[in-house]
Amino acid sequence: MVRYQIGVIEGQWKNFVPPIQGGIFRRLEAGCGEEDESSGSESTAICEDKETCIRRRSKSPTPNLLIPEEISLLSTQTEKELAFDIAKYPSLDAETQSQIIESYRALHARVHDSNLYACPYTAYIYEALRILLLLSTSLILLHTQYYIPSALTLGLFWTQLVFLAHDAGHLAITHNYHIDTVIGMSIASIAGGLSLGWWKKSHNVHHVVTNSVEHDPDNQHLPILAVSTGFLGDVFSSYHNRLLKFDRIAKMLVPWQRWSYYPVLALGRLNLYVQSYTFLLQGQGPRKGVAWWHRYFEILGVGIFWYWYGHLILFKSIPSLTPRIAFLLTSHLTSLPLHIMFTLSHFSMSTSDLGPKESFPQKMLRTTMDVSCRREWDWVYGGLQFQVAHHLFPRVPRHNLRKVQGMVEEWAGDVGVRYERRGWVEGNWRVLGSLGEVGRLAGMLGEVVDGSEEKGRY
Repeated sequence: MVRYQIGVIEGQWKNFVPPIQGGIFRRLEAGCGEEDESSGSESTAICEDKETCIRRRSKSPTPNLLIPEEISLLSTQTEKELAFDIAKYPSLDAETQSQIIESYRALHARVHDSNLYACPYTAYIYEALRILLLLSTSLILLHTQYYIPSALTLGLFWTQLVFLAHDAGHLAITHNYHIDTVIGMSIASIAGGLSLGWWKKSHNVHHVVTNSVEHDPDNQHLPILAVSTGFLGDVFSSYHNRLLKFDRIAKMLVPWQRWSYYPVLALGRLNLYVQSYTFLLQGQGPRKGVAWWHRYFEILGVGIFWYWYGHLILFKSIPSLTPRIAFLLTSHLTSLPLHIMFTLSHFSMSTSDLGPKESFPQKMLRTTMDVSCRREWDWVYGGLQFQVAHHLFPRVPRHNLRKVQGMVEEWAGDVGVRYERRGWVEGNWRVLGSLGEVGRLAGMLGEVVDGSEEKGRY
């Protein structure tokens, strides 16, 4: 980023909405950024904040796509959610948020000084032994024709590898870009048939704009799921660069999402294939610079994956079609708990946009939840139960996150920012409750549309 630096800010930095998120700027010669008594009231009205000279685009659903009853219903719900967050979290005034930021920086210094950025490599010895045990068990069961247990064990093998690839994707193993990237790409493509490049592109955005309706790709699942009432009107995704329409298909599926949630997640690995191969075939990753070759490495890796899994296992080692299908489905459906973990920490949390005045650490705690578990089960959750600490310090190795979690919980109490942690069962109920509430509102919108159609208004 140093090459793009054009100056140094004196005094307190004031956040603004960047152009990719809808910020609109006027040129300096148009009257912003300098005092001009002749600019008149019109310029003053447009540029009320001369430090940032910015206006927000409207976040409301496109009016001409909704009937008045729908607009009123969604606006009321959005206002309720916004008011709830404002009442529950610290004030957005500059002094309060600056104190939170300074305290967060002190917490970071404490984490750093405690040597928690240092990777405990001995922990990876146990990880490697566990992964090799699962793979060996799967191959032995396959050789002895216990196909379903073999597929189940292979699915668990993939799950453990995902945790390792996640570590590498955040450069949390060696903290060296090239080494960790090669580790991650090898695991993802050769062993898992997926693209680490696609995951990093998506996941890095998720960390920056967590739970944002317009910007976080991990939240955008229309027309199958709507994790927020914000999706019940057409939303333009800055990540996908297209309109996410709450169309008739969504209006049919979303009201039932509380019941379709687990079946949809059970097929999550298939979606990862689609996203990964679209990314690789369309060349959506870097084409220049130090990462230009990653695409070709991953395409080769995916080819190796389908050779050993598709050819050597499914077709060479399993004699007929029925057990092949059973093996394929079992090995892929085993990823259901993993995909639940992906969503558990965010789907029930706030998606409200409190604007650029909200500090980064407060936003992370407002949009993220931890999952309680005993220390001896950490390897099952793979560090995904410590999402609050992980979002605050993404490059801390996951084997150190339990220690960081204690620091974060203490820090949150000191600064007065609400910290959420729930057990696995309660977390699932919260997600189902949130999806059910959004689905109920979606059903109400459908009834409004039906009534309007009968009156000839839609």
